[in-house]
Amino acid sequence: MSDKSAANTPVDRPPKTGDGSAPGWRPRVWLWLRRVTQLSLLGLFLWFFIRTQFVPPHQIELPTNFFFRTDPLLLVVDLFSGMKMLHLLWPALVLAGATLVLGRFFCGWICPLGTCLDGFARGFVPQKLRQRPGPGWRAVKYLVLLVLVATIPLGFNLAGLLDPLSLLWRTLDLTAWPALGQANQGLGSLYETKIAFLSEPVYKFIRDDVLRRSKPVFWLPWLTLVVAAVVFGLEFVSRRFWCRNLCPLGALWGLLAWPARVRRTPSKSCADCGDCARICKTGAAGHAAECLLCLDCRAQCTHDRVRFKWRRRPKTQPRLDLGRRQVIVGLAAGLVAPPLLNLGPLGRIDRRLIRPPGVIDEQEFTRRCIRCGLCYRVCPTEGLQPVLFEAGASGLYTPRLVARVGNCNYKCTLCSQVCPTGAIPRLPLKVKQKTKMGVARVLTDLCHPYVRAVPCLVCEEHCPTQPKAIVIDQVTELGFPLPPHPNNLGQPRVVPDRCIGCGICEKVCPYPDKPPIKPGKRLEGEAAVRVYNPAAAPLPQKPPRPKDRVDVWFIRPGPAHKKKRPKSPYGR
Repeated sequence: MSDKSAANTPVDRPPKTGDGSAPGWRPRVWLWLRRVTQLSLLGLFLWFFIRTQFVPPHQIELPTNFFFRTDPLLLVVDLFSGMKMLHLLWPALVLAGATLVLGRFFCGWICPLGTCLDGFARGFVPQKLRQRPGPGWRAVKYLVLLVLVATIPLGFNLAGLLDPLSLLWRTLDLTAWPALGQANQGLGSLYETKIAFLSEPVYKFIRDDVLRRSKPVFWLPWLTLVVAAVVFGLEFVSRRFWCRNLCPLGALWGLLAWPARVRRTPSKSCADCGDCARICKTGAAGHAAECLLCLDCRAQCTHDRVRFKWRRRPKTQPRLDLGRRQVIVGLAAGLVAPPLLNLGPLGRIDRRLIRPPGVIDEQEFTRRCIRCGLCYRVCPTEGLQPVLFEAGASGLYTPRLVARVGNCNYKCTLCSQVCPTGAIPRLPLKVKQKTKMGVARVLTDLCHPYVRAVPCLVCEEHCPTQPKAIVIDQVTELGFPLPPHPNNLGQPRVVPDRCIGCGICEKVCPYPDKPPIKPGKRLEGEAAVRVYNPAAAPLPQKPPRPKDRVDVWFIRPGPAHKKKRPKSPYGR
C-alpha cells in the first residue's frame, strides 16, 4: 500500500514519520537495555538461589528471599493473614506504585520465569509452530486469581503453586539441583581417566562452590518436572502463553496497570501494517493492561510510528475481558472448593506430619506458606521435604520434617531466616531449642532392648536436650533368660515434657539389623523410635505386653542363624 493511500486510511495512529526503513538507534538501545536488565536480574535470582544453602555458621547474611518480597501476591496472602509481614514487603509496595504509573513492566523486565520463557522460545520453538489462541483466553488468569484469593481466608492457600517465582524456584530446587548433583558425581568418576585434568577442576568447583552438598535429594521431583514441562511446552502454542493467559501474578499486575499513564501510541494495530500483532508477545494491541513494555514493537516498527508517551487513559479503552457471570463463578468456586477437597482422605492429616520449628497452628501455617521451597533448600540435614497429601489437599508442597531422612539440627534456625511470609516464625536459637515440634515414642515391639534383650543406647546418647528427653531404665526382670551381663541392659524411655520432636533419635536408630541401605543411598527404613505430632492425631495406643511372652531372637556364633519370630497379636 502506498504512503498516500495509507495516510487516507482511518486508523488509530499518528502521521507517518519514517520512510519505510528500519527505525533509528534509540529504539534499539532501549531494546538491548531491556534484555540486559532481564539477564542481569535472572543472574541475580540464580545467584541468590545458589547462596541459599547451609554454610557454617547457621546464619544467612544475604537477602536471598528478596525476589519473593517483590511479589504482590504475598501482599494479598499477608492481607488475609493479619498483615504481620507488611513491613518486610515494602519492595512489593514500591513496584505496585510504579506499576500504577508505568504499567505492567515487571513481566517484561524483571520476572525471571518470563526471561526463561523468552530464552526457551527463542532457542527451541520454531516460529511456524506458534498459533494465536483466541482473545477469550486472557480472562482465564483473572478467574484463576479470583479462585486463589477467595480460598485464602478459608485456610486453603494455593497461590504459591501457580506463583511464577515460587514455581521457578521450586523447579530448580527439586529437579535441576539434584540432577546437577548426579551429573557432578558422574563427572567425579572420571578422576582416573585421561581427561581428569579437565574434569577434576570442574568437579571440585561444582562440589565446593555451587552444590556444597555431594548429592542433594528431595521428594516430588517428577510432579514438579511435569508442571514445569507444561509451562514451557505451552510456548509451542504461543509466546508467553503462561504469562498471557494463566499466570495469577500477571493478572494482578494487569489490574494494577489499568490506570497507568505511560501508554503506547497508536493504541491499536495500524490498518496498513499489522506488524504489531505479529511481533507482540502477549497480543496487547488495544489492551494496555496486557502490554509488558518489552519495546519489541518500538524497535521493529518499519514505519517508525510506535511511541510510548505519558498520556491519560483514553475514554474508548476496552474493558477487562471478564463478565459479571465469570466473576461470580470464580468467587463461588473459590469458596466451595476448600470444603469439598477436605472431605474424605484428602482432609486427613498424618499423625507423623512434623512441621518446622515454631509452627503451632496448622491452618495458619498453610494459609501463610507460599510453597517457595526456600526452607527445605536451606535445611542442613535435608530433613525438610515437600508434602504431597499428608497434610490434606491444602498442604501440597508445604514443608514437613522427615526424621528418617534428616533430623532438625538443634543449633539451626535457617528455615525461619529465609521464610518470606513468616509462615515459619523467626525464633531466637534459645527459644527454638525449647519449642516443641512433636513427641517421640519408643516402639517396644521393635526396640532391641525390649525384644531381643540387646543393650542399645544410641537414641539416648544423641538426644540433644538438657536434661535429656530419652532416659535409660535399668532392667533386671524380663520374664525370660537375661544376657550374660544383665546389669548392662537398659531400656530407653521418652519423657514427653522434655522432648521437642527434633527427630534425631529416629534418624540414628539402628533398627533393623540389615536396613534397606546401600552405599550412596539414604536410610529410609523403619525405626524403633518414631516422632509423632500429637496435635494432628492422638498417639497410637497398643495393648500391654504380657509378662510371659517370649519372642527373643537367639544369636549363635558363626553364620547368622536366627529363630523365626512368632506372629504376635500386638503388632510388629
